[in-house]
Amino acid sequence: IEGLELDGSNITTAIPGGASAAHSNFISYWKGNIIHDTGGGNNGLTLGDGKTQYAWNNFIINNGAPVARGIQSGGTGNTIYLFANSVTAQNIGIDAVAGSGTIIARDNASLGNTADYSGTFDTAGDSNASSDTTAPGTNPKTGIPALSAFTNVTAGSEDLHLKSGSPLIGAGVDLSANQNLPVTDDIDGIPRATPYDIGADRIDNIWTNGGATGLWATAANWTLGVPIAGQSIVFNKTSTANCSVATGANVPNNLGALSLNAGYTGTVTFQKNATATAMTLSVTKDIRVNAGNLVFEGDTAGGGGNGLGYTL
Repeated sequence: IEGLELDGSNITTAIPGGASAAHSNFISYWKGNIIHDTGGGNNGLTLGDGKTQYAWNNFIINNGAPVARGIQSGGTGNTIYLFANSVTAQNIGIDAVAGSGTIIARDNASLGNTADYSGTFDTAGDSNASSDTTAPGTNPKTGIPALSAFTNVTAGSEDLHLKSGSPLIGAGVDLSANQNLPVTDDIDGIPRATPYDIGADRIDNIWTNGGATGLWATAANWTLGVPIAGQSIVFNKTSTANCSVATGANVPNNLGALSLNAGYTGTVTFQKNATATAMTLSVTKDIRVNAGNLVFEGDTAGGGGNGLGYTL
């Protein structure tokens, strides 16, 4: 199951349930889903009996208040892999049911729950994060407030993408070559790169103009340095300064997404031949202009004398 949003927030005539995989003959895969606001004590995601269960890159938020689990994992003699999930606003964030099978948890961010983890997890777990002291496995990251890690934790408008300065950035274990569940992208389909971030999201690269040059090619103008292939690029209220992408800047092919978001009032200008492939800007996700201005200058000397515009 991939890319599903299960939203119970607007259901008033019934009790919305969560998602469940609990058949002894099934192998289940849960990737890139958002499950939130189920009711009646229903868990967000229940992984029970089955041959093997896999869950990664999911957002799990505020399900089954006040008693339910974000992810409840457990079966009889089976193995469950929980990698790079983000969970908040639950009674128990991630629960390994007593007497269950083997639960291997890595790079999960279970923050801001009454109890972030509960139960017995396999010792192969690594780099899980919690607000309390319950993060299992080796290299646990504890004492991390949800507010310091996620973009928004306000009830009803939660956004579990990482915020700039999040302590989860670069704190995870590399899962790209894991023999059981290789994780190579995030919930938005953006390729991951080392060092891995904890949770379902890989941090975006945000324009700050911290170097005060107004230039794309200045490392200090970005939260993660000059953008590289695979990164999603965001312009927002962090800085409203204009950004000039100068000729010869060699913007790499295959950026993630390019987004001009609410609060940005400046102009991003791609001068002619500012990209690695001349007059071509390639992204693996979307180009979104929700605020500000995005300008692409033409090459008057190209196109056989007729001029040449950018190809997107």
